[in-house]
Parts: sequence; C-alpha cells; structure tokens
Amino acid sequence: MDYTFSYHFEPVGQGLFAWGCIYERDSQTLRFTWVFDCGTTSKRDHLIAAIDRHERRLGNRPQIDLLTISHFDGDHISGVGELIRKFHIGTLLLPYTDLRQRLIYAFEHGVSPDSNLMDFYLDPTAYLTGLDGPGIDQILIVRPGDGDGPPMPEGNPEVPGDGEFPRLKFEIERLEDLKASPDEIVAAQTSAGRQTRVEYLRRSSTLLLPNLWEFVPYNEDPTEEISQVFAASVESAKTHLLAPNSNVTREVLLNQLKDVYDAEFGDDAYERNVISLSLYSGPIYQSWKRVLLLHYYPINFNRAVVRARIWRGSPPVGAGNRCSILYTGDGYLDSPPRLDSFANFFRSPRIGHVGVFQVMHHGAEDNWHKGVAARIAPLFSVFSSDPEHKKYKHPHAPVLHDFWRYGAVQVDKQNGFACAGRLIR
Repeated sequence: MDYTFSYHFEPVGQGLFAWGCIYERDSQTLRFTWVFDCGTTSKRDHLIAAIDRHERRLGNRPQIDLLTISHFDGDHISGVGELIRKFHIGTLLLPYTDLRQRLIYAFEHGVSPDSNLMDFYLDPTAYLTGLDGPGIDQILIVRPGDGDGPPMPEGNPEVPGDGEFPRLKFEIERLEDLKASPDEIVAAQTSAGRQTRVEYLRRSSTLLLPNLWEFVPYNEDPTEEISQVFAASVESAKTHLLAPNSNVTREVLLNQLKDVYDAEFGDDAYERNVISLSLYSGPIYQSWKRVLLLHYYPINFNRAVVRARIWRGSPPVGAGNRCSILYTGDGYLDSPPRLDSFANFFRSPRIGHVGVFQVMHHGAEDNWHKGVAARIAPLFSVFSSDPEHKKYKHPHAPVLHDFWRYGAVQVDKQNGFACAGRLIR
C-alpha cells in the first residue's frame, strides 16, 4: 500500500492553524490527521471559516488523531475549544507547565480571575475534558527534554497492507519516576473526564506509527527563574486554587497573586513564549523505496486562483528525503546554544529531512538569531502572521531575509499554503 501525505497552513491572520494528513493513495481513504495549534488574534471569522473548511474536508471521518497545543497564548489556542466541540480527539499533546507558569500566562493575557477562561489556566486537563463534544481519548503531557532526543526509528520494508493501518504507539512515564510537584501530578491525573486518560509522555521519546510515520515533541526547559516571591505565593495558595467548589476563595487568591505578579514581573512577557512545544512530523524513510515531496499549493482560499506570497519563488518539486515538517509554535531559537540544543535533540538526520519549517513566533526578531535558516535549510519556510497588524508587524525584516533563500511563504488572512508528497513502496 502506497500513501500520500499533505501539510496545510490555514489563513487565520495573526495566529496559527496548521494540520496534516495521511491518505491511502489508491482509494484516497483518509487514515490519520493531526493539528498543530488553532488560534488567532485577528478577526475570529477567519478562524471559524478555517475550522468549517477542515470539517468539510474530513467529511465522514470527523476525527483529529493527534492535536498538539504548543503553548497557552490566545493566538495559538483560541480555536481549540471549537475543535474539541466538533471533532473526536484521539491524543492531545500538552507541554508541561506548572501552576506558577500558567498563572503568569493568564496575568499576561489579562484574564480576569472570575472568568471561565481562568479555569483553563488553573487546570488545563479539567477544562479541556469538560467541554462538550465527541470526547478526548487521552491527554499526553510533554515534560522538558534535554540532551539527545529519541534515536532514529528503525524501518521495515514490509509496511502494513490493506486494512492494517498502524495504531499510534508511545511510551509513558511511571508516576514514581516523575519529578514534577505531586500536587500537579494528582491534579492532572484526577481532573480529566472519566473517559479521558491523562499520562506523561516518556521524556525524550517519540509517538510512532510503526514503519510509517513519527511525531517527535520537544519542550525546552526554561532557563529563566520565576521570582521566588511569586513562586512562594502560588505554592501557599495552590491547594485552594486546585480544589473544587472554592470559587469565592479562588477569586480572592487570584487577585492577591495578580498584585504579586504586577510587582514582580511588570510588563515582561519573556517567560511566556520560552515554553513552547515544537513538533517534528515525518515518514520513516527507510521503510519506503522512495519518499517524495511532489508539489505545493499556495492557495488563496477567497478566490478561485491558486496563488500566494512566496517571496523566493517555487522550490524544486520532486524533492526526496526532505519531506518532513517541523513546527515551532512561538519557541525561542535566539542564540547558538539554544539552536544547538534544539537541533541536537531532534538529531541531524531529522533536521536533514525537514522540507517544511514553521518559522517560530510568526517571524519575530526576538525569537531568532542569524543562521537559524541555514542550520535547518528547509525547502519551505512558513510565516503565519498578519503583516498588516497594527501592533506586531510580523514577520520582521531580518528574520525574513534570513529565510529568503529557503522558500519563504507568507500565510496571512487571505493566503494559505499546502504541499503534498508520496510514500512509495
């Protein structure tokens, strides 16, 4: 059985909604789909239209097999609730962030202590599984990785035949091996809906469709220390914040913590985006006689014409061995040591397979340093942003210039992007 695969970036403006899928080539039967982030700070109509298109494409298979939330910024999660309401979710990947970090996110976003959204920041698993919808089978929490990541998977030419599509496999951590706060572990394990399992993914491991495809998440260990004053304040309030039926006490405590946050952090937003899950997604190359990235679709979804803003022009089609995609969310690759850690974790063979690269933080200069593009050297470099946004003006010129030679693509409010490839036995 040969397969086709495709990668898609939806035009949601200042945000990110990326997804991919694997089909049986001959029958066009959809076998596996994944989504990486779903949100925007541009007009919400763009996001809803993109979700509706996704629903129509999935047709009679309204399922997302793997949903990844890179971090908790609104421009990456504002549509996740709508996805959960519309689609059955097989596995949901979340980066591990303790309560102190989540509260920093909430205060930076101006989330009111008495709002329903504060429930998400206090206990993400309880919030997500409490939403109406077809359900979530399991939530996997990804702790920070360090050193070398998972070894390259072994391939097997005897790939599954008709009706034998592989199931997603992964390894989980034993509870006794975790070093996270016990309160955080208990909250994650007990707050999910009855039909949702909550597990911690084994550190530095992969999610595998055996002999076919792999997903490798990377969650950087933040180097900046959280204020001791703020950390102590959260620790003393943690039990009451996570306890059920304590809304009045919770609101008072959150207001007090917000005062501590204002005094300790002010307008510094650095902590938020350091914690951003990256995800490598790509074939098990040695299982196949040929793996090809065949063509791309710079799609304008609002017109009949097929066009988009690709500054460099058309990269070569028919490219072999550079057929994987690497999502970075809002991650930081702002220094050589950070880039080294990032590249070493994924290992050089995976970096060498990257054909499509989602440029971190919409092309923000603070998340980048010169040389990132050459180190990754993708065929396509996707900037998902709104260049006309009054505040952000992403992508910034130095970042764009660094990626200019590497198929720089602008995905904005009108222009989307997709490319497709083939696995040939």
